[in-house]
Amino acid sequence: MRLIKLSSNLEKFKTVDFKYGLNIIIGERTDPDNKDTKDSYNGVGKSLLIEILHFCLGSNKISAFSKNIPEAIFYLEFEDYNKNIHKITRECSDKQAISLDNKRYDKLTDFQDKMQELVFVDVPDQKGLSFRSLISRFIRRYKSNYSKYYNYY
Repeated sequence: MRLIKLSSNLEKFKTVDFKYGLNIIIGERTDPDNKDTKDSYNGVGKSLLIEILHFCLGSNKISAFSKNIPEAIFYLEFEDYNKNIHKITRECSDKQAISLDNKRYDKLTDFQDKMQELVFVDVPDQKGLSFRSLISRFIRRYKSNYSKYYNYY
């Protein structure tokens, strides 16, 4: 899977174009003299970008999105194993509907199953091995997941 572009219908949202290869999202500490390792907030949007990616890739409903930006729609374009381009559309309204290539999925599990077919080819059918569990190894959401290479959620 190769991410191509993340965009939105929100005017203030800046489209993110992903480059070929590894994409690393970084930011600098707002106060470099502060030695508190927990304080790295600078408002660039790194964490929000990761949340939106997970949201577009079939995470559970994010109530903060439906509460704060119910009018928002996010679009994620990606390339699958066979070099086919796909587009995910996810709404932030209460239903938080999700579509893949203009096909609406009413159940997140159906969407996740389809994504597993497109992204993780030849993965054995084994309990605990799913699209969501695998994608979390690549797009690490929480600090505990990226502070050590072997941690993931």
